[in-house]
Amino acid sequence: MCLSSTFTYLSKIKYFILLKCNINQSYDIFLVSIYSTREYQKKIMQKEQIQRAETLVKSIGIPPQPTIVLQLLKKVNKENLDIQEIVDLVTQDASMTAKTLKIANSPFFRKTKVDTIHQAISILGIKNFYAIILTASLEEALKVDRVVLKKFWTHSKLTALTTSLLAQRMGVNHEVAYLTGLFHDVGIALMINKHPDYQGIQDYALYLIDVSEITDKYDTISGYESSLYNTNHCVLAYAMARSWGLDDIVCQVILNHHIKNHISQNPIEQQLFLLLQMSETIVYRYEKEIYNKSHKTIIEPTCKVIDKSDIERIYEILKATRDEHNI
Repeated sequence: MCLSSTFTYLSKIKYFILLKCNINQSYDIFLVSIYSTREYQKKIMQKEQIQRAETLVKSIGIPPQPTIVLQLLKKVNKENLDIQEIVDLVTQDASMTAKTLKIANSPFFRKTKVDTIHQAISILGIKNFYAIILTASLEEALKVDRVVLKKFWTHSKLTALTTSLLAQRMGVNHEVAYLTGLFHDVGIALMINKHPDYQGIQDYALYLIDVSEITDKYDTISGYESSLYNTNHCVLAYAMARSWGLDDIVCQVILNHHIKNHISQNPIEQQLFLLLQMSETIVYRYEKEIYNKSHKTIIEPTCKVIDKSDIERIYEILKATRDEHNI
């Protein structure tokens, strides 16, 4: 669906308002969405899944938000931003400093070569720098064997880059888009950590293979996962995103990103959801060509705002990122 038609599409969702509900001698207004029975049941099931996931994650052990991220967020939100305070905070950790500079010098972020944390903040801006710190922290937090997670990291980083690039092209907050792409499949790593046999269906969760090849009962991989493990990677990713303090809109997009034709009442959330869907389509085609070594074909743009030259530029950045960082 074209993003420019998002609001038209949303306007087709009808609501009715129940007025004059006498409660304690006052009138309350209840806005009730009209859902089909199936849609309503899905909402109930999703709520139950989240509740089960919140119990399950205690046994899985979701990596806590690192102290450096908490401290950085406090400093970033201060009225009088002191860059030197942030530099001092990050450089206390040599490993974090090295990872941050490596990411800052990646083809996507790099505007010019960055040698110091101060340069990174000055050149990239504080919001981009915060996104880089979250990326480095996420890599540090997920302790699963790097080889096992190679496809996961490749897909997550490429999706984050693509979502951000599309957001910039469409005038949407690209920092938020980047984090949405980065965290959307983090539940896969948590599932592998808890259930080693999950590696057998990881490719389906990453859209590398269509779910119809392993089941005809479920139209999404998240449904199939829930039948096997009583939860799915979308719910776990949602739980981790919430625990790391990501915006609620981002968390909702992550939770619903495998639901076909998902509609949100929040137009910003719907925009972000559609951006992520477009990004996954682009990355899917790109990765399919990489793994199958097929001839590269530029996919047809799905939105009038995006043309073939935009897709070609994204492909070039994805290739440069893979080559430079061996992902």
